[in-house]
Amino acid sequence: MNLEIITNNVPRDLLYPYELSEKDWEDTCYDEKDRQRAEQEGDTFIKYKNYVYSLADFMRVEDNSSFKGWHGYLSETFFSGILIKYCEDTAQVVLGRYYS
Repeated sequence: MNLEIITNNVPRDLLYPYELSEKDWEDTCYDEKDRQRAEQEGDTFIKYKNYVYSLADFMRVEDNSSFKGWHGYLSETFFSGILIKYCEDTAQVVLGRYYS
């Protein structure tokens, strides 16, 4: 399998529920009950390519994976998705896209 990873290595700040706008909440597809739970539990989000993603949706990368060096991935299709890597301070992440 030929895997291509594209990233600009720009750190992005994590967002907490109180930092999201009403439009951002609409993009997450959270209903009011999910939104209240996210606010109570302090879920974290990231804005990428004009869309808001919950970090809870990312799967952890195993050491023997094709995504070695990344901390998590989120599949968007069978052949593509988003990769996430925490920065040293863990308040920021670097995102990338993968294609095969």
